[in-house]
Amino acid sequence: MNIEELLRDSLRGIAEEAAPAPSPGLADRALRTRTRRRIHRYAGVVAVVAAVVAIAVAGPLLEPGPEATPTGVSQADIPHVDIPQTDVIARPDQSPPRELIAAGDIAMSAYREEHSETHGKDGKVSTPIWHLYNPGAGRYEKTDWGWIDVAPGMQMAAVLERDFPVKRIGILSLATMRVVQWIPVNRGVGSVEFAEDGRRLLATAYARNPDHYGSDEEPASARTGFYVIDLASGESEYAARVSATGSGLFGVTAGRDDLSFSDADPDLVRGWGYTDEGSTFEYFDLEGNEAERPSAERFLIYPDDAGLSPDGRLVTGGMTRNSPPMSAVLFNRSGATAGEVHAQQLLAWADDKRLIAWDCDPECDAGGEYSNHLVLVGIGSNKVQTLSGFRGSNPDADGRWIPVFTSRR
Repeated sequence: MNIEELLRDSLRGIAEEAAPAPSPGLADRALRTRTRRRIHRYAGVVAVVAAVVAIAVAGPLLEPGPEATPTGVSQADIPHVDIPQTDVIARPDQSPPRELIAAGDIAMSAYREEHSETHGKDGKVSTPIWHLYNPGAGRYEKTDWGWIDVAPGMQMAAVLERDFPVKRIGILSLATMRVVQWIPVNRGVGSVEFAEDGRRLLATAYARNPDHYGSDEEPASARTGFYVIDLASGESEYAARVSATGSGLFGVTAGRDDLSFSDADPDLVRGWGYTDEGSTFEYFDLEGNEAERPSAERFLIYPDDAGLSPDGRLVTGGMTRNSPPMSAVLFNRSGATAGEVHAQQLLAWADDKRLIAWDCDPECDAGGEYSNHLVLVGIGSNKVQTLSGFRGSNPDADGRWIPVFTSRR
């Protein structure tokens, strides 16, 4: 058994027996010396692992460089944790939420709060504060991570440290709230997301911090390309793909220009570009070559909307009126309207007929469009179920929260 296998085996044994607690984490201390997170228990095992770490810290896990060795993670490395499965879990009096919000197949696995700091003539830096759902504690907990995405099933999360761009991706167990493995990359990245099957990661690479905005608030593009990473092996393929530029919404693409997997085709990557003709979706194959837009996504309008329904029959459309707020749901093949729901923005499909959405307070007219809360709505139903408390009316307010939704099944 080599050093990495010994370390992983030792940590797995601890993870299977340890109960979550809010104290510094063994896994993080074992795999690096300058990060945080939970649990210290079983001192005898800690001593053994510490001896291994004394040797392992010199390896490429800590400082990935040109010769960084791919290191993956399997499901065996992730202890199971139960996620509540009640059909609807609502917190109408909580904003931001303290406890789990869920409906149908999905849950709000995390949320981030936006914070900005002005740096004189250098402009401003946006620093998100992430809150991750801790199943053991039954609540969202503030973290020190710079980026978080939770895998389908809510058993693990991919995390990035602060000070973008960074050169390693952590795989964190939600059972222990600790990193069980680091995956090194040779180029710095600023975001990461799981594929729908949870077996691959897509990490967007940047030349500099994508959250740094120039004094004119029109930052030059910082994106350089993307990685597609096989989770089991840790092997990755990099494709160079800078942001599209032009005279669109910002004149040039904003500093943060994250990519995502296509909903319709797992072998396509989707971006949001600004060109002389305006803003539009752009598609690439896994080598970074331009690709045709999938026919199943031809009616998509905005990148942050729910998109395709789980069965692929429906797709979210845009807002159709402000007072009362209504949004369209379309048939995916024809683009014809399948129905309208009482909502401002459709965020995520709870199942094939219900969606989680933002809804305004009480209308989406000027002054009320940013005071909104999470609701559950259904196609062909007038019922609107409140899921969260309201956000404030100032869209630029420090600490404004943005939800992240993940399949919990």
